[in-house]
Amino acid sequence: MEEVNFSINELIGKDQKLTFLVGAGCSVDAPSRLPAGRPMMDAIIQYTCVESEVEKISRLENLRFEALVEIVRDNIDDDLKIIDYYGECENPNIQHFFLAEMINNGNFVMTTNFDFLIEHALLQIGIPKEELKIIITQKNFEKYNDPENLYARGLKTLYKIHGSKKNLIKGEDTSNTLVATIQAFGSNKEGVNVFQVELFKRDLFENISKNRSFIIMGYSGSDDFDVVPTIKALKNIKNVIWINYIKDDANKAHIFEIDEETLKNYDTISKVNQILADIKRMDFAEHIYRVDVNTSRLIKEMMKTKPPINHNDSEVNPLEWLKINIDKPSKFTKYFIPHKIYLDLGMYDDAMRCAKEMIEISSNTGDLENKSVILSNIGFINYNQSNYEEALEKYHESIQIDEELGLASEKPGSYANIGKIYEEQGKYDEALKSYEHALKIAENLQDDQRKGIYLINMGNTLQNLGEFDESLKKYQTALKLTEKVGDLSAKSKCLNDIGSLYYDKGDINIALKYYLDSLAIDEQLANFPGIAVSYNNIGLIHFDLGDDYEALKWFEKALELTERVGNLTSKAISLNNLALVYQHLKKFEKSLEIYHQSLEIKEKLKIEADKAAVYCNIGGVYFDQEMYTEALNWYKKGLELNKKLKNLPDIAVSLNNIGTVFERQENFSDAIEYYKEATEIFEQLGNQLSISIIMNNIGNSYRVQGDHTKALEYYKNSLEITEKIENHLEKATTLNAIGQLYTGLENYDEALGSYEKALEIYTKYNNLPDKALCLNTIGLINNTIGNPLIAIEKWKEALEISEKLENLEWQVILLNSLSKTYEKQKEFQAALEYFDKLMKVHEILGDLAETATDLSNIANMNNKLGNQVEAIKLYEKALKISDELEEKIQKTKKSKYNNRIGLIYFKQGKYQEALDKFNIAMNFLEEIEFNDSPLATSIKKNISFAQKKLE
Repeated sequence: MEEVNFSINELIGKDQKLTFLVGAGCSVDAPSRLPAGRPMMDAIIQYTCVESEVEKISRLENLRFEALVEIVRDNIDDDLKIIDYYGECENPNIQHFFLAEMINNGNFVMTTNFDFLIEHALLQIGIPKEELKIIITQKNFEKYNDPENLYARGLKTLYKIHGSKKNLIKGEDTSNTLVATIQAFGSNKEGVNVFQVELFKRDLFENISKNRSFIIMGYSGSDDFDVVPTIKALKNIKNVIWINYIKDDANKAHIFEIDEETLKNYDTISKVNQILADIKRMDFAEHIYRVDVNTSRLIKEMMKTKPPINHNDSEVNPLEWLKINIDKPSKFTKYFIPHKIYLDLGMYDDAMRCAKEMIEISSNTGDLENKSVILSNIGFINYNQSNYEEALEKYHESIQIDEELGLASEKPGSYANIGKIYEEQGKYDEALKSYEHALKIAENLQDDQRKGIYLINMGNTLQNLGEFDESLKKYQTALKLTEKVGDLSAKSKCLNDIGSLYYDKGDINIALKYYLDSLAIDEQLANFPGIAVSYNNIGLIHFDLGDDYEALKWFEKALELTERVGNLTSKAISLNNLALVYQHLKKFEKSLEIYHQSLEIKEKLKIEADKAAVYCNIGGVYFDQEMYTEALNWYKKGLELNKKLKNLPDIAVSLNNIGTVFERQENFSDAIEYYKEATEIFEQLGNQLSISIIMNNIGNSYRVQGDHTKALEYYKNSLEITEKIENHLEKATTLNAIGQLYTGLENYDEALGSYEKALEIYTKYNNLPDKALCLNTIGLINNTIGNPLIAIEKWKEALEISEKLENLEWQVILLNSLSKTYEKQKEFQAALEYFDKLMKVHEILGDLAETATDLSNIANMNNKLGNQVEAIKLYEKALKISDELEEKIQKTKKSKYNNRIGLIYFKQGKYQEALDKFNIAMNFLEEIEFNDSPLATSIKKNISFAQKKLE
């Protein structure tokens, strides 16, 4: 980032078209002296929170003003009197007069502030009320969405994008706009940016910024969480200019441009620069500037007319004002407000501390209604910490109190939360009953928003049961409800869940379409956690399609986003996905490192169920390295934790994992025992897909033992299940297993029949990795039964896929098969071409030993084509590469290549040269004591033949 060498007037002078976004910092200077967000929050915290929690809450950097106001409103301030504080001041400062002058001159202003100081400034500079339009309500935003056109008609506009208690100019009550804004901001959980630019403001946001410089004033960087989403809704901006307040600027503005270097140093730069870097990444403005300046000093310098400032300070102490105007909170409320703050921010230990105090207070006072609320919240805390039994106990206690008070028919939340616990535990029937009960209450309350949520929950559960048709019906009904109530966040979630359903069915292309639809909504809402979910899901699709590097890109985008917004839960998911790709790429150390980072987050968040899942993932890395003892330790660690949590689905998964280890160790009796134990759990849960997978595992164990009849029985059971639940990709997996069994029995017709059916499925669903593997296997069988031309055709098709996916391991296997088959068919030119391709892949992989072998094979093909001179050159090249290998491999290869050069000389009649090469070859074998090897025997014969020719 470099300081640019031009003046502030060139950026925001009178010849520029400007749009301003104004924050609370503009109202801090005299005479208005309104407190910025944090001082006001400190006053609210001090007044409403128990003394023992004040200091800790005041230090919470991620607590937002609007979130705090919502909690206070719900407990002691129904009418949002707190916002009236900002209306007490009627004395605008120089910044308000500057903005009023900007509006008067045809520039546009949006503000997130709750005061009326810009309105007062507009009136005080003499603009008639009939020329002013203060845009607050939905109707206003829809009617007055083209400020350029309005100014041409003689109307000056001010857009209050967070609503306002009233329209000062017209004298009308607009409190409902403020209630909506506070509600939208209030549910700000850990790391979640919930600010949404409503659809009815879209046209304005497009019109207000077109071909203009966008100036941000009055934001410190710590109160920015609506800035980036607001800017993201704008279009066709010329420049973005952040006025960064500096108290002592030595009478000079310093202008810096955000550049690519700023992006590279993202983690080390200031909060303001990070915000501007985020805006830079959006790439919709020509230039992004930060201006370090004392804002009021700069404005005094720029304003040509002296504004009518009232120099009598109107400062009102916020804490004293609160004591006079806001009802004094009870002892219970003073604990409840910090409890709710902690709860919303995911600080569960702190929330629990306050909850225990409130349980005691409500028990002592006999306040059963409040006791029920707190018991439900304690249940929620336990649920999030994977303490499912304790959570269920508290939810049931809460429901019992509600039933005694006659309130149960108005509170579906506890039933839905119980459903979530049952779902986590794999008790899907119980989960569905709880969701249905919650849905019935929501229907009676005519609460379409909650109905949509509960239908999505039911869809999730039915999906887990493999009942895809019923699940889809729930999702589709929920989708219509989300559209009816205009809940875009819920609509995005629903679209994402439909995508996951098609993903589970193997319809990957349809799944991708729904993920992209969900992503489009979340990008529109600037819902960063939702965007991260979509990034991860899209990455998984690319991973399943075998495009590891494309998957990495999406997972890295998700990780970067979650780190930027501080969402630890989403970060852990992104880390897991990254580790999975590195595991697949056989970069095991990197994979383990990332899994352990994910585990640290789970431990920090105290999410025990997720910890168990990471244990199993780490076990999988060791399993892939054939470190079975270490893998078993991690799998057993996961099983132990899952049993402690009584998490049935994950217990079954852990049992299956342990079974795979025993199978690899050829301890088949133990493997089958664990598989069957896992099957019993999945049968209890009704999870047909998982039963099918384990049936295949059991079948594999019997097949390896040679019990083909038993193996086929399990494979057929698996096949029957996959056809019933219409899981096409799992059906293909089972068909592959049956094909493998018949191949082992040399029943090639049956084997090919199974593989061809699997291939049809992989082709239909564009599953390229499995399609390539299947083509390779079909090629191998055809080659075995004497159909080399069909084999070559299949291998070429598989090679094309592996090249598209940049899978070098597969390319090695396929190029080996093609080159050797062409050689066997005596098509030496074709064989040479494929050996050459194989050598290039080995060079990329850095495999010197195989590169030397490839050169030797290329030399051999040249020899057979009559290019002996070229053949000798290539053998010599292979000899040089061999120098870099370990001794035994080096000398074996040198012996082999010298022997082959000797044979060429022998055929050319150069018997002395041939003998020299044969002797060199034999010496290398003697040095490593391979005198009795088959190669040594062959070389000795060659020496004898050469000697006879020379006699």
